[in-house]
Amino acid sequence: MNTTTIAKKYISHGFSPIPLIDGEKRPSIKNWQQYGEEPMGMEAVNTVFKNTNSIGLVMGFDGIQCLDIDSKHFSRNEYAEFCLRLKKECPGLQEKMIVQNTRSGGYHWIFKCDEIDGNQKLARNVLGEVTFETRGKGGQIVTYPSKGYSIQGKITNVKRITSEERDILFRVAKTMDEM
Repeated sequence: MNTTTIAKKYISHGFSPIPLIDGEKRPSIKNWQQYGEEPMGMEAVNTVFKNTNSIGLVMGFDGIQCLDIDSKHFSRNEYAEFCLRLKKECPGLQEKMIVQNTRSGGYHWIFKCDEIDGNQKLARNVLGEVTFETRGKGGQIVTYPSKGYSIQGKITNVKRITSEERDILFRVAKTMDEM
């Protein structure tokens, strides 16, 4: 399946995809933030996705958000520690996430929520490198089929969580801060 077809599938399932520069996290179009309000039309998809193999998803559209976990900056197994803390604090919340593996070995926890903010840095390691951050209004993430990205499960099964669950998710991520 080519990138144009996949972008159209994203739109038909309630997402707002944008083309990225191959191998980078940067959009290949200007003013991409406008698609946080309304996805581009199918005719535009035919034009802007034909010369790329990389897709981004605009965060904010229909409440879609992401907890971006950069494990490349971990010094131990912080991911497992985070998952244990979250399970103790709010059993079942992790199962509501669509998890995407990133090319750097990190994770995108994708969900929808009626409450949404802009991008936020939640935790850093002892060197000050960001380990947990959010992608919300005004942000975007790289997604499948971009090289090195894979989704556990089906992204079309993304769940809407409550504002309280979102607060718990972010609060637990903040406990991972080593600064």
